[in-house]
Amino acid sequence: MDEKMVLFDNIVREIRNSGTQLWLFGCGDLGQYAQIVFSNLGLDVAGYISNQRTAEEMLFDGKVVKLPKEVIDENSDVYVAICIFTDKTAQAVKDQLWEMGYRKFIEPDIIAEAYLFMNLKPIGFRVDNAGGIRADYFTLDITEICSLNCKYCGAFIPYIRGAHYSLDECVKSVRRMAAIVEQIGCITIQGGEPFLHPQFSEICYNICSIDKVNEIRIATNGTIVPSGEFFSLLQPFKDKILIVVSDYGKLNRQLDALQSACHENNFHIMLNPMERGWQKPMIPEKQNQSEKENRNKYVTCKACQICPMIKRGRLYKCATAAMGEMLGVTPRCEQDSVDFLDDSLSDQELKEKLLEYMTTKKPPLACDYCKAGTSVDIPIAEQLTETGWDFQKFKSIY
Repeated sequence: MDEKMVLFDNIVREIRNSGTQLWLFGCGDLGQYAQIVFSNLGLDVAGYISNQRTAEEMLFDGKVVKLPKEVIDENSDVYVAICIFTDKTAQAVKDQLWEMGYRKFIEPDIIAEAYLFMNLKPIGFRVDNAGGIRADYFTLDITEICSLNCKYCGAFIPYIRGAHYSLDECVKSVRRMAAIVEQIGCITIQGGEPFLHPQFSEICYNICSIDKVNEIRIATNGTIVPSGEFFSLLQPFKDKILIVVSDYGKLNRQLDALQSACHENNFHIMLNPMERGWQKPMIPEKQNQSEKENRNKYVTCKACQICPMIKRGRLYKCATAAMGEMLGVTPRCEQDSVDFLDDSLSDQELKEKLLEYMTTKKPPLACDYCKAGTSVDIPIAEQLTETGWDFQKFKSIY
């Protein structure tokens, strides 16, 4: 245990033994993660402290929100966790609270380190109480071919002149994962457009046949109606499958036919509304941030929770890592992905690599290539009107 965690452990012991109240200053991401940390340690957070609070903001994340003076007037002996990542702002808040009579603080660095040290960051995979691995959610890319030509495709499909991934690599990667985990909750199969893959039915059948796989979601753009062979072959697994159509409006030109085919064959289908719109995809680019800045970015990153993906047999924590390598703009770091196609590894060795990947406290190298916070809203599924684009030409439109 490093010096910061020793200090944190001592603070936790003091709070637990003395019954000192614990408050969190800051209602952002770090404040929510701090509550998760303390909750896992069995400590109750009394509430949040904020310099700005309206009558409508009396509660946050299920806890009361009070002004600094209100808290110290009630109890001068409290611990305050400073849940602010910006050093200058965090120090200014600490100075302010010191002037008001507060004396016990928990630094933001310690909270962030504890969050990672305790393996609380959700990345789609978790270790259960018995020490087994559970894969709650990940996506499986099977093709770089699509029926649409979206200018700002998040997978850069129009610019990479890609190909279909082989049946063997798609199925083998999931089978090898199933061999070392206790359960696979949900796999979203995506592309490109997955229904264009010439062996899509076989890919789905083989994956659905794995007992440990609970659910398969197929992400489609509603332009292709699968063959009768698909519905016939997958009929035994129809209750495992959900076809999810991204709502692109008029571009979903086969939606009615697709829905009719699903209903006739008793397959589940849903339309996924694009209520949040689209944001321009980020081209990974070296940010030259400090180790601490990258750690803070990793701690607060939501992509690791919603975007773990298998691409060409490798498991990545996020699209920035996977797409960066594919585009040749992010160097490969072996600790940042797990190769499920590596036949030189036994199942036990592969499991150890997956555990190391899951529990590492270091941010992925891709964090220093991620331009998080620079998103730009764009029209949904805007189509290119010319052909012959490549990645270098694509970069010029930014």
